Amino acid sequence: MTRLFLLLFLAFQSCGAQTNSNTSNYQILDVKDFSEAVKDGAKVQLVDVRTPKEFEQGHIANAQNFDWNGQYFDLQISNLDKSEPVYIYCLSGGRSASAARKMVNEGFTIYELKGGMNNWRGNNMPEEAQAVVGQGMSLENFNQLITDDRLVLVDFYAEWCAPCKKMGPYFENISNELNEKVKVVRVDVDANRELTKELKINSLPVVKLYKGNKAIWEKVGYASEEEMKAQIK
Repeated sequence: MTRLFLLLFLAFQSCGAQTNSNTSNYQILDVKDFSEAVKDGAKVQLVDVRTPKEFEQGHIANAQNFDWNGQYFDLQISNLDKSEPVYIYCLSGGRSASAARKMVNEGFTIYELKGGMNNWRGNNMPEEAQAVVGQGMSLENFNQLITDDRLVLVDFYAEWCAPCKKMGPYFENISNELNEKVKVVRVDVDANRELTKELKINSLPVVKLYKGNKAIWEKVGYASEEEMKAQIK
């Protein structure tokens, strides 16, 4: 009986060690730790998994752009050194988390930036841009937009965001059907980076309903047309 217990104990310890080894290949770092880890620049394998358009508008210095949704992602990561860690990020964390899981399964050690570029920018960290991009509307402009006798429904979206695309037609329907009750405003976060930073929009999609310049309802993530109409009515 004692020998059987010892064998079971050793087997359990072995399984536990394997699990810990697997989880150590994927860690999420806050902005401070991530910044410290990638400070050596070109010596670090730093990957931005957003679209080329997003990358051009602003990225962390020395990052490589491997679009997670692009057709060449597998080929691009195959050129990375698996013996060295890879640091990755996207806009808010969704795409980088998916990329991280895939890369860990393929033998990489991954460190992911918590909250992505939204979190990086929210902490006023430096970034580089490859294109001059308009800053979009100011907070003052936005406040003017939501000043209305009606309710104001605001959709914060991006062209690359799949749930945002699915929800797009909902806002057109709501605008047509409930025009007397609600004004619909759609804000492209890529074209309005400074505004979304000030409003602390850190993930997508985000829908807010305003009354008298005050947000009375907010939904982070996918919202159905029926759910939004219920809030308006």
